[in-house]
Amino acid sequence: MLLADAYAGEGRFEDAIELVRKGIALSPTRADAQAALAKAYAQMGKTKEARRILRQLEDPPAGRHVSPMRMAMIHCALGEKNQAIQWLEKAIEQHDAGVGDLASRPALEPLHSDPRFQDFVRRIGLPVNVASDQVPH
Repeated sequence: MLLADAYAGEGRFEDAIELVRKGIALSPTRADAQAALAKAYAQMGKTKEARRILRQLEDPPAGRHVSPMRMAMIHCALGEKNQAIQWLEKAIEQHDAGVGDLASRPALEPLHSDPRFQDFVRRIGLPVNVASDQVPH
């Protein structure tokens, strides 16, 4: 999934999707693989496909965990900043493992200028560049 995220970050969406599909084939119940696929589709502009997966992730079967950070990244890729912020709040409340590198995730860059995002960064103890009021990269 990390390599797929890197490919998507470089705009290599087809390569990212190919890797994610391989991951899904190996472990079809892994929610992070499904979330990575939804994010890649959203980044490609295939919003219908992304939203179909997102609906499934929003109502997972019992016992299946979906990372709030992954959900935030999907919403961010769809341009839905308010929903992304809501999922980030859940990620912080649930101590999601992805929160530790919140400020350095390229998928969340569209949120960096949002005061709510900057508040999250401060709350979890990450440094904020006060001069530009932007989260450092």
